[in-house]
Amino acid sequence: MLIQWLNSPEQQSLKRAFTTWIGREILPQKFSDQEIPEFKNLQEINYMLSENVKAWTMQWKKEGQIEGKIEGIEMQKASLNTILRSRFSNVSNEMLSAIESITNLEHLKDLIIQAALTDNLETFENFLNSLPD
Repeated sequence: MLIQWLNSPEQQSLKRAFTTWIGREILPQKFSDQEIPEFKNLQEINYMLSENVKAWTMQWKKEGQIEGKIEGIEMQKASLNTILRSRFSNVSNEMLSAIESITNLEHLKDLIIQAALTDNLETFENFLNSLPD
């Protein structure tokens, strides 16, 4: 193992250089969005990574879920706008703005169903206006 080899007395200067290189070059590049704690040796790097990578992974997963939810909402809005514009020629900018302000995915799903099934734009607009804030 590299750490064991670098622990030998004749490798101390290489060990310091390797530790510095990892701390100044490798970790900041790989984890640019994270604060890298101070460390003095390779064992501390190993410990720091084993502890922090778990937390970082959870943070990245949570961020990914939030981004995915936002993308899903935007896709639902685009689908709703497409359905409305293809079915009705007189969709107002006010209605499109009201749809754009919706952030509840379930409301958007209900609106898509309503847009696909309704016979007229007035019925859809009444349904849109009846949604809770």
